[in-house]
Amino acid sequence: MASLLQQSTVSVHRTRPTQASHSSDSNISSSPAATSPLIDVLQTAPRLLQLLSTKALSALASSSHQLRSLIHQHVTSITIIEHNGYGTEYQVTELEILVQTRWPQLQKLNLKYRARLEPGAVAQLARAQWSTLVSLDLSRNSLGEAAMSQLVAAKWPVLKEINLSHNKLDTAAIAWLIKADWPLESLELSDIKLDVEAAEELIKGDWQKLTRLKLQWNKIGVGVISVLVKACWPALQSLDLAHNWLSAGAIAVLTQGNWSQLTTLVLSNNDLDEAAIRFLSEARWPGLTSLYLNNCTLEGFELEWLPRAHWPLLSMLSLLGNCLDAVGAMHLVSGNWPLLTELDLMDNALDEMAVRCLADNNWLLLKTLDLTVNEELDISMLTLMHPQQQAITHIDPSSHKYVPYMF
Repeated sequence: MASLLQQSTVSVHRTRPTQASHSSDSNISSSPAATSPLIDVLQTAPRLLQLLSTKALSALASSSHQLRSLIHQHVTSITIIEHNGYGTEYQVTELEILVQTRWPQLQKLNLKYRARLEPGAVAQLARAQWSTLVSLDLSRNSLGEAAMSQLVAAKWPVLKEINLSHNKLDTAAIAWLIKADWPLESLELSDIKLDVEAAEELIKGDWQKLTRLKLQWNKIGVGVISVLVKACWPALQSLDLAHNWLSAGAIAVLTQGNWSQLTTLVLSNNDLDEAAIRFLSEARWPGLTSLYLNNCTLEGFELEWLPRAHWPLLSMLSLLGNCLDAVGAMHLVSGNWPLLTELDLMDNALDEMAVRCLADNNWLLLKTLDLTVNEELDISMLTLMHPQQQAITHIDPSSHKYVPYMF
């Protein structure tokens, strides 16, 4: 039995029924690749039990505790999601079994999607002794100052990732967050209405190991950016500021951030213009490899300054969902990005002339050039590309407009 468990990573998923009473058992499923006989038995258990005699059931019950304990020893991921919308709030007793059970290999805990944890439940959660917990998702739980004051007491020595997005984290709540003794590398604080005061509190934290910060949907403008650039984040590699209120002035301030390790910058779904692109191109981030400018209402002429940026390691540039034309294509091919391997120009205003401009590039390592959902293009224009590029270029003749939700 133990050998079977060791062959697959097991995760526990438990969903709250709308009216049913709560059970101590969980719905157990394997990882995507798991097909072990044990999992097959567990999935067919209800039918098997109906076939057993009373004596057999008694014998099975006496060993169920041992079996459950054996399974718990190999669980690495647990998810509890409120599937029935807003539902009722989780009480302290809702998490008692989760907290009291020993999970020696638990690495990931997901309690997102309107679980609406009460402060008492958060206190119960914080008392859990999970020495192997690496990732915790508490997004969409209406957590505030009271809950954060209890959560930060948790002793999780290897917690590296936490998602607190879509909660009520005001300045007081952030003040508690920065007191947590966790070696965080990834922090998600999207849609918490981050204002200047809360930002000033956030940068007081000891974020020496922080490599990824996600701040989407916060209506961030020049005021908050002016605070964030003062932060000491020596290891920061990825900064996501999509879906905010960034203007040219905010971008000008953003480029003052002393983040020498920055490799990924997401500015998608901000209303940027030529001035913003000019300021962005002046940023001194020599290690930048990925830049996302999706759905920023950019027109072709507004890219004039982008090729002047000194980003020698840039390998991914995404500009989908803008209004780029042949002029924009002309500016792009003048960029000195020798390591560029992926360029996404999906859903723009590119035509035959634009493709001719793109064909005259010097991106020797380019592997993906996405030109799908450009209404003025058709398959025949593939012949305009160099032979070695035709295999990696995608042109969709369909005129169907579709802007994907991403970043």
